[in-house]
Amino acid sequence: SLNIPGEMGLLGILLNHAPLVTPLTKGRIDLVMADKTKKAFLIDGGFFEVVYNQATVLVEKIKPTEPLDK
Repeated sequence: SLNIPGEMGLLGILLNHAPLVTPLTKGRIDLVMADKTKKAFLIDGGFFEVVYNQATVLVEKIKPTEPLDK
């Protein structure tokens, strides 16, 4: 699963999500991998696309950070 800061609010993305392209705002990306490991990143904004269960994040700056709950 993926939580990402969209312009209209926080987006939750799960498996088989409908295709989507949206601008991103400054905030935090939280990602849970297939093996249940968690990753988190801070971004300054950008763009996000999801299609056919593949997510693409385009940003100028990204910084790894600690997941909220390891």
